[in-house]
Amino acid sequence: MGETTGIAWCDSTFNAWLGCTKVSDGCDGCYAEEQFDHRYHLVEWGPHGERHRTGKTTWRGPRIWNKKADAFEALHGRSRRVFSLSEGDWLDNQVPPEWRADLLALIDETPRLIWQLLTKRPENAGRFVPAGWFGRQNIWLGVSAENQECYDHRWPILARIPAAVRFISYEPALAPLTIKPFDGVLPDWVIVGGESRERGKQARPFDLAWARDVLRQCRAAGVKCLIKQMGSNPIECGAPIKLRDRKGGDPDEWPQELRVREWPTP
Repeated sequence: MGETTGIAWCDSTFNAWLGCTKVSDGCDGCYAEEQFDHRYHLVEWGPHGERHRTGKTTWRGPRIWNKKADAFEALHGRSRRVFSLSEGDWLDNQVPPEWRADLLALIDETPRLIWQLLTKRPENAGRFVPAGWFGRQNIWLGVSAENQECYDHRWPILARIPAAVRFISYEPALAPLTIKPFDGVLPDWVIVGGESRERGKQARPFDLAWARDVLRQCRAAGVKCLIKQMGSNPIECGAPIKLRDRKGGDPDEWPQELRVREWPTP
């Protein structure tokens, strides 16, 4: 749990459990696997690894934030945005059903929080979430789409699910992306970011032309866009760009036109 976070598109993070299984190219450099499996050995990644449920202190966090909502909203002029899960996937097949039920119940208990639920497995929503649960005004649903193949598979599924906000996390961006509608429906929000890696490990390149093109598409379609980071290996016209911030997260180092951080309004 993080009451504060360095993730630019949320205020806090909540992880009901730790652990996941890689399902697509974007997973190859998973920071959560590097940290919780390889470094701290808290949980084994993969289909045969058991997920690790977080403790009571972590689970109390969102309830405390909900109780303090008046103070947060007075300071920021909006509700607290909570990203779940940053160290797993809320629609992971390997998660015990009762854990996910507890997560849904917690979300129901905390209506003053905006819950940003991101998955690479939108096809599991109909299997694991009760009919009628979606559509709450404080739930934003997102899918990761690191390339066109993932977008073309995941967005049509998400586009059918009712939600106050539906978003695309184009991160880590690994190839050019065309933001296509499905049945006339476009995402409300697109997050863009290059891949970052720990020191000594090479991140896959992020071409700034991809970010410019997605931003252009969003502007033309009226879709909100947030450029999160350039990543650890940004390139421009085929040449690497040297940044002081090793994750490329400092907008002051970016081209002026890419310093865009917008949020949707439900």
